[in-house]
Amino acid sequence: MSTISSTDLTITDANVTNLKDASGNNGSTPLQISSGRAKIWATFDGTGTPAVTAQGGSSATGISSITDNTTGDYTFNFSPALTDVNWCGLTLGGGGSAYSQRGYEDATARTTSTWRTYWVDHVGTPQDTPNNNIAIFGN
Repeated sequence: MSTISSTDLTITDANVTNLKDASGNNGSTPLQISSGRAKIWATFDGTGTPAVTAQGGSSATGISSITDNTTGDYTFNFSPALTDVNWCGLTLGGGGSAYSQRGYEDATARTTSTWRTYWVDHVGTPQDTPNNNIAIFGN
């Protein structure tokens, strides 16, 4: 095994089979690493015209727009599309002490390029709230 030491090293493209920690243990494949990080994450304001306030993730895919279907009902549009529909989506909502809110998905509307979610209060009443979060893990 060869060892390269450098304080400043830039690698543009590398084909890697296994990555290990500094002591040579805990190997992981690039697929395991990318699957364990959020493919897409975003915060958004659901009041008025819904808008992404911050986003990121482990790929170039992101939220290209949010469709406001009705109160508390949003469709997130991804660009470019994910590779398949076998991904895990998580929601977390809120907006301060005035909101007791949760999000859930419309499983029939999940595609590689869209995700429809509903945001409701503790008794199931749809709500538009200012501070919401989504994360998508998978391909």
